[in-house]
Amino acid sequence: MTPVEFGVQVKASSRWLIQGEYIVVPGIAIETIRYWAGRLLPTLLVLHDAQNTTGYFAWTADLISLCDLEESSGTTMSLKVSRSNLFSNTCWAGLKQQATMYHQRLASAFATLSDARPLLRTIRALAQALQLLVIPKNMPGRSNDEAMLCRVADIVAHREVVISLRTLAARFDPGHGLHTSLREAAEMYRSICAGFLNPFDDILDGTGTGVAVWVNDERMIQAHPQLVSIVTGLMVGLSTLAIPEFSTSRPNVGRKSGRH
Repeated sequence: MTPVEFGVQVKASSRWLIQGEYIVVPGIAIETIRYWAGRLLPTLLVLHDAQNTTGYFAWTADLISLCDLEESSGTTMSLKVSRSNLFSNTCWAGLKQQATMYHQRLASAFATLSDARPLLRTIRALAQALQLLVIPKNMPGRSNDEAMLCRVADIVAHREVVISLRTLAARFDPGHGLHTSLREAAEMYRSICAGFLNPFDDILDGTGTGVAVWVNDERMIQAHPQLVSIVTGLMVGLSTLAIPEFSTSRPNVGRKSGRH
């Protein structure tokens, strides 16, 4: 289709629930939706109807908003995909155009930066955070002090991810899509960390005074793979959007990323 990179989430069923003109996709984990919202690159939700051998699609950003996530009190949500978004030979040109325009809209913001250092600082901060996050946590014979240092390393990494994204977002006009995307990515990451680090907001504020931190080790371990994936995806997204030819050139070359 295009060298523009985007995520693909595929779900299949032979008995989709139909409500009027919509297909209802039940039981989507909030963590999964947060992952979609936290990526800079768009995600296409694909529904396969095994009985009728057809499919439907929708960009996840069109199905759920940050406000919806903040107001949700459960662990899962139901999404509705319009039945008019039917896969056919004619839909591909539109999808290509939408994905390309999404990239161009975000990539154009980097052209407004007269100095590349803010972007490089953000990528470096994310890379440094990733280095801390991948430190082995459960090595045999490790002392309690060493285990505590590993927890501190994780906390520092999570703090730097959120702060670096917020700092870069502040470089752009509030009305620009990249400002919104970076702020939403930071908020999604913050909300995940707040589930196992308390008080994470005080850590982010950096008042200069000592903060006693409560850590839910079980939740932190569960969230760890997702957070590592988010940081990696942010690095890929920022570097891809910062190099316009990756987003808009070579129209005969296809490229996509899958999340299944």
